Amino acid sequence: MIKSVLIGLATLFILFIYMFLNQNNYIYFPDNQDFDNCPGFADSERVRVNDTRMYYLKDEYADTAVVYYHGNAGSACGRSFIKDTLKDRGVSLLFVEYAGYSNDTRRPSRKLILKDVENVINFIDRAGYERKFLMGTSLGTAVVAYHQSIQKPDKVVLLAPFDKLSEVGKIHYPFLPVSLLLREEYDTAGWLKDHTGEILIVHGALDEIVPLELAMRLYEAIPSDNKNLITVEGASHNDLLLRPEVWETVTSFLGLKER
Repeated sequence: MIKSVLIGLATLFILFIYMFLNQNNYIYFPDNQDFDNCPGFADSERVRVNDTRMYYLKDEYADTAVVYYHGNAGSACGRSFIKDTLKDRGVSLLFVEYAGYSNDTRRPSRKLILKDVENVINFIDRAGYERKFLMGTSLGTAVVAYHQSIQKPDKVVLLAPFDKLSEVGKIHYPFLPVSLLLREEYDTAGWLKDHTGEILIVHGALDEIVPLELAMRLYEAIPSDNKNLITVEGASHNDLLLRPEVWETVTSFLGLKER
């Protein structure tokens, strides 16, 4: 009995060390898509600010920029269908690619992704947009939260958000002390603790990756009086962005009308 317990504890300890050292492999899932060869963004400029890359669709007459931060898998290129929904609505669009994604040789990390945000902010400041809308999905919602903690936007849209990444980890790895293990923490609620502006949260009722409960916790933690949580019945994590009603809600919230 004692021997079995010791073996079990040793196995858990080895697993703990392995997960601690390799956690980036369980958080970030980039693909090797070529940033400079994305057919979906053929109509957009490829922008590089220091080491940060963006697809930039500029509207010469727009005083508003919409910045989009994608989730933890794939690439910004794979979200070009969102650009097709938002373009020709009187705004300029920036789709941010993360460090370590889309044939970037670096390994993705929280440090590098937050640095991407700071480079994006510098770009927007130099461009001189009067209004700024921030939008993100899943992991990108935490990146949005960090962005707004530095540069206050006019409106924020969070699609399938969580309050803290460690809370997501606890659901998927209930046998591990995730709060102690996780170095790559993304504290969405913490970054939004002073947010008082307009904010929209949209979440799938059947989200199996980031359960609705985590979005509800985030909603309650945000102090803004101008917040709204929309639940999309029947939607899961990976099909939320494919729902037409989601984009009807988002464009209405942002006040974007087709020309």
